[in-house]
Amino acid sequence: GNQWVFWNNGRLDRPKLDPWRLTLTDNRILGVVRTEIAKMTKQKPTWQVIPVTADDSDLQAGLTGEKILNYLWGHLHMRNRLMDVLLWSRVCGAAFWKVSWDSAKGASVDICVDANGQPILHAQTQGPIRVQDMGSLPEGMGSKKVCVGDVNIEVVSPFELYPDPIAKEIEDAEWTIQEAIKSSE
Repeated sequence: GNQWVFWNNGRLDRPKLDPWRLTLTDNRILGVVRTEIAKMTKQKPTWQVIPVTADDSDLQAGLTGEKILNYLWGHLHMRNRLMDVLLWSRVCGAAFWKVSWDSAKGASVDICVDANGQPILHAQTQGPIRVQDMGSLPEGMGSKKVCVGDVNIEVVSPFELYPDPIAKEIEDAEWTIQEAIKSSE
């Protein structure tokens, strides 16, 4: 990079050094940032799902919700994502998680489809019929692999995110644009 240039009477100059001299870069901020992140991640975050009412079914639903969130923390490798998002927040002052549903993730199931590619639904359950439940496929039917899907969490750099300029808070934004560089392949 050009971290060694300096402003000199209206122009940028490089220091004139002998060819044998080395210019070393000493990152003094990294230690401070790592210390802050270590303090913030000293304890694992805890989840608290508050039931709507004091009914036993709502209390049980709250406990189930906490168990699901604890499972997802490990399943989605959230500790690594937390470290990444905290690094961006310490360096830039902001960082984001993009939480979405990825329909291509998860276990896959082969379902029966008609000649148009539409799933054939079970008469009683109205769910798609699995190929393994049919045995052999009748004439005119085919199969299609469908994934169950899973939650996807992505760390987004503040340099990739363009929120609605009218909104005062990100929650109030009517729209947000995420820019990403992709390969042409």
